Formats: sequence, structure tokens, C-alpha cells
Amino acid sequence: MESPAPFVAAALKLRAQAMGIDYRAAERHVLLIDAATHPELREELPTLLATLVYAIREHRIQATVVDSVTGLYEAREIQARQVVRALFNFLKRWRQTGLLVSQKRSGHEELSAEAAGGYGACCSKSLIRVDAEIGFSGVRGLASAGVPEP
Repeated sequence: MESPAPFVAAALKLRAQAMGIDYRAAERHVLLIDAATHPELREELPTLLATLVYAIREHRIQATVVDSVTGLYEAREIQARQVVRALFNFLKRWRQTGLLVSQKRSGHEELSAEAAGGYGACCSKSLIRVDAEIGFSGVRGLASAGVPEP
């Protein structure tokens, strides 16, 4: 959410090299959605979810990593649980193995991301990290937000 795709790709290449993995063979298994360059993906959860639907359908995605979900609710920490829950339900509904990364913020104040559950991980089939304000509640809102059913 915070690093543009070219920087993420360069970092992945360096990590693959350090681990002795052929990056060219691995990169065909990775699809990056650049929310750092496209703020509407960070700021409008329905837009992000619709983009994920497209990627899942068109590229047969089976695992989704959101790094970091904290960017989706930054400055709106009180909504962290709603955002994380919406992402979790979305990934579960679309049968995704998910990993959601969350950044720990410095304080544990009453209105912090930590207090709102923002740096925990939900675990079932999916781990979720979300960084966006949402204007609907839960999965039922997905259809009205223009996100198709699986």
C-alpha cells in the first residue's frame, strides 16, 4: 500500500537473489496491484475489492497478500476492525489464501490502530491486512458496492 510497484519488484528481486531463487521463474507467479501509485485503491475499499476480483478471475489468483492493511485505515483507526473484517470475508468468499500485513504503530492510545485491533491478524483460511476507510459494513455491502459474487 505504501511502496510503488517498481520498488516492491526490485526488493523481491534482491530477496530472491539472496535466497538463491531464480527471480525470472518466480516473477510469473506474482501479480502486483500498485495502491501506492493509485490512491483510489487505498481510499476506496470497493475499488480495491473490484480490482482484486478482476485479478482473481483473469489471472486465476489463489493467494493474496495485502501489505500493509494499515494504509487502508490510516487516520481512521477506529474503523480498523470493519476494514479487516470486510477484507477477511472477501478473501474467504473468493477462496483465497490470504496474508494481511499490519504495521504496529508507536502508541497504544485509546484511538490507535492497536486499540482498534489494527495490528492483529485474523486467521481462518485467510490472514488479512487492510488500510482503507469503508462506507459499508461487511460482505453484504459488497454487492451494493459493485463487487460481483464469486
